[in-house]
Amino acid sequence: MYDYISWSDIDSLINTLYTQIKESKIEYTKIYGISRGGLIPAVLLSHRLELPLIDKLSIPDRSILIVDDIADSGKTLSQFMYHNHIAVLFCRQHTSTVIPKYIGKSITHSDWIIFPWETKESSKYDN
Repeated sequence: MYDYISWSDIDSLINTLYTQIKESKIEYTKIYGISRGGLIPAVLLSHRLELPLIDKLSIPDRSILIVDDIADSGKTLSQFMYHNHIAVLFCRQHTSTVIPKYIGKSITHSDWIIFPWETKESSKYDN
């Protein structure tokens, strides 16, 4: 099964994340998008938060917000836990080993999510 996400859904999720981030009162200085899935949400958040998007991470820096599309198993996000400030559009809290600080929407279904910038065939390139 597939769950097709619209651009309108993305806009709503970005607004949710923006509100959570602003309410946290944490002052971020930069945004990093995990490639591939986190790049577009990171760009959208960087515009909303008026923060620069960076393309490299070096040392742990808690002023950098890490962005991805989904926390599914947590495998990808576990590589970024030393930053501790992660935002995702979707989170499967029942399967992810990493629970991000900011979550656009929690989901419990196991359907494959197809973002507006993807196709069904995109799933074969994920590992």
